[in-house]
Amino acid sequence: MTDNVKQKNYNNQIQLLIHLCTWAVIVHFLFAIDGLYYSFLDILDPKVKVIDEAFILIPLLIGLFYFNYSYLGLHFLDRTNWKKYSIYIVLSFIVYYFLSSVIFIILSKKGFIFQDDIEGIFDFLPFGGIIILAISISITVSKKMVLNDEIKEQAEKKQKEAEINYLTAQINPHFLFNSLNSIYSLAEEEKAIKSSEAILKLSEIMRYPVHEGTLKEVPITSEIDFIKQYIDFQLIRIGNYPIRFNITGNFTSKTIPPLLFISLIENAFKYGISQQEKPPIDIHLTISNNTLSFSIANSIVNKKFGNTPKTGIDNLKARLKLLYPNNHSLTIKNNSIFEVFFTIELENQF
Repeated sequence: MTDNVKQKNYNNQIQLLIHLCTWAVIVHFLFAIDGLYYSFLDILDPKVKVIDEAFILIPLLIGLFYFNYSYLGLHFLDRTNWKKYSIYIVLSFIVYYFLSSVIFIILSKKGFIFQDDIEGIFDFLPFGGIIILAISISITVSKKMVLNDEIKEQAEKKQKEAEINYLTAQINPHFLFNSLNSIYSLAEEEKAIKSSEAILKLSEIMRYPVHEGTLKEVPITSEIDFIKQYIDFQLIRIGNYPIRFNITGNFTSKTIPPLLFISLIENAFKYGISQQEKPPIDIHLTISNNTLSFSIANSIVNKKFGNTPKTGIDNLKARLKLLYPNNHSLTIKNNSIFEVFFTIELENQF
């Protein structure tokens, strides 16, 4: 377990302890001030049909608080989803009010008597819900701001590490290209046509991650050309093979971070190629409005590397989480065919 994971687990435990202690103190004061400890004893007596409404309201209000804090705030509280978040807040309040009303009406019809009259309870329901939601929203917003700062700090740290690694390794690409040129010349002298073609294609492919791979974003059309070059390079090695690369939509003026797809495509050629069975590799890249969709499907026939291409998937998950924390989806299916499908919401680009 890494230090970051340990620290995250420790922070979660501290946060849980703070919440438990806070609610324990609040409930204790409510019980002590309002005499709820005595009311609790009345509930245990089946002959007594007097109940304090707080026993019903407190769980409902706590549920309303954590529904916003743990679910709505986590999934919808950001600049792109604030309208949806507002709608869900209103809907959660309506559900709370309706559920509370139904519970009190049912208990009243069953002969239960409350400390306060039913009209007073119904007057308190919206007031209590609004107060709890206000507290929950303020805490959730504060938590989200801290979380966003942590993500930004982590991204800046990774960027600095990448820059340092790139500067350290700058000499290596030049050495590689010079070596490839030497091998290419040797292959031509020996009239190894297929080998010289593969070396030339590899040299072209390697220039893309070395140069464009260091940029923050590149045109999607450049990524498409790179994928086509990589497929052509692999076809030199494996010969005639059913590789289907379908492109749909207008990618003009659209940009994305570089090398977002290549790890999945590499895995497909690594695990999915069989010269006997020739199972196809299907790659689809689609854009509709500002939603970009990418899918790849291949059989797992080369199992000497394992049953699942874990490295490429882990790489993709980490990058999507870092680059599109709230604007992506990822689906992985590992049945008879290994399939990966993900979408990202691009910002408006002109």
